[in-house]
Amino acid sequence: MEEKILEKEDKLEKKLEEIELKSQDIIKKNESIDKQKEEITLVREELRTKLSDIAKLTKEEAKELIMKQTEEIYEKDVIDIIEKKKKEIKLKEKEVAREILIKAVQQYS
Repeated sequence: MEEKILEKEDKLEKKLEEIELKSQDIIKKNESIDKQKEEITLVREELRTKLSDIAKLTKEEAKELIMKQTEEIYEKDVIDIIEKKKKEIKLKEKEVAREILIKAVQQYS
């Protein structure tokens, strides 16, 4: 009889430990959720502020802002394209200069 009581006590202690672990896990998850809610709230507020600022812009100001942001995003790509075109032009210049030189030499020979 005493053995059964001890066995039940052990089972109850194990159950209590499991419940405590689950409780701690739930607390951690709730803390994480609360933190995420705070972050979401901050992002929403930031978006509302930006949207409010954008709504106050005139058509021209909005266009200028978009152009500026686009320029910042694609500046490197544009520079790369310009450099590539410069190289192509220099190559063509050399080819044309060589052709002119060849024709000049042929004319005087």
